[in-house]
Amino acid sequence: MAALANGLPPDHPGQALIARMDRQIGWHLRRARSSATPRLLGHRTPVAEVVADILMVLRRPLEDAGVTTEIDCPPDLVFAGERQDLEEMIGNLTENAAKWTRSRLRISARALPPSDKDRPEAEVQILIEDDGPGMSDTDHALALTRGRRLDELGPPGAGLGLAIVADLVALHGGSLSLDRSDLGGLKAALTLPA
Repeated sequence: MAALANGLPPDHPGQALIARMDRQIGWHLRRARSSATPRLLGHRTPVAEVVADILMVLRRPLEDAGVTTEIDCPPDLVFAGERQDLEEMIGNLTENAAKWTRSRLRISARALPPSDKDRPEAEVQILIEDDGPGMSDTDHALALTRGRRLDELGPPGAGLGLAIVADLVALHGGSLSLDRSDLGGLKAALTLPA
């Protein structure tokens, strides 16, 4: 749908049909989220293993582009959920960082212990950062909208990755924030149950 919407002029009659389809998909996704139970007992996924697997897949393109990868992820850190969900979240964010980075990509993770009322349960925070152009503060919210691409001239994509991550994070009761990295590019911060 994003490809169709981006390929049509804003005043094309097909835009109304695409908007209607998008509303219907959104409605079905909300229904699915309300009945889903992502925190199945016993699911504990090692974060470092998922990061290593994703970087193994991206190793060659990153090396070919001369990108230095920095990883700081304790081996005992876990996500309280299914591996496939964590792979989808970290994978989408890492692929985006790899597309936009100039020379550095950093993935770090840490445990967030429970606090009094703000965080009654332990959480894990995963940061994925790059030294690319980043985006403006006003574009952060827009980037999380399904089908929305902020730069049509940039690397290929359909504008779905960040929205998928945001949906999965919400399903797990976590949070996703976008900010400027001290590397100069984008910093995506995932906070998920541990």
